[in-house]
Amino acid sequence: MSEHATARAPAIALAGLLAAGVAGAAEIDLIAHAPDRPVEAVVGDVLAVRLQGNASTGYAWQRIDEDRAVLVQQRSSGVAAKPERPPAIGAATIAVWRFRAERVGDVELRFVYRQPWREGVPPARELAWRVHVRAVP
Repeated sequence: MSEHATARAPAIALAGLLAAGVAGAAEIDLIAHAPDRPVEAVVGDVLAVRLQGNASTGYAWQRIDEDRAVLVQQRSSGVAAKPERPPAIGAATIAVWRFRAERVGDVELRFVYRQPWREGVPPARELAWRVHVRAVP
């Protein structure tokens, strides 16, 4: 490994920790959790959800829960994952949402998959997770 690569490694590792929010904070994958059981998190943890969709149909995932103080959406959230090359028309995309647990509390994180301009039409899909955020031990 070159001197420059060795010098950059700690900076890259630190950038990764800062991107996660707090050194030692966990990233919790919500898709791996059953929706009928509460997700346990600690203040500082980052919760991630990756939702498959198809933007070419006009459908999009939307967060619809009201309480935004316990779980705060991160700036990179809601952006479709960028493939190495543009996806084919009609191909599935993945929307990535990240939330930082900011304060102690209980919240339900809810998403609907719908065409936003079609008011009064039930969503095609709904997902929800109950999240319990506790203080750092």
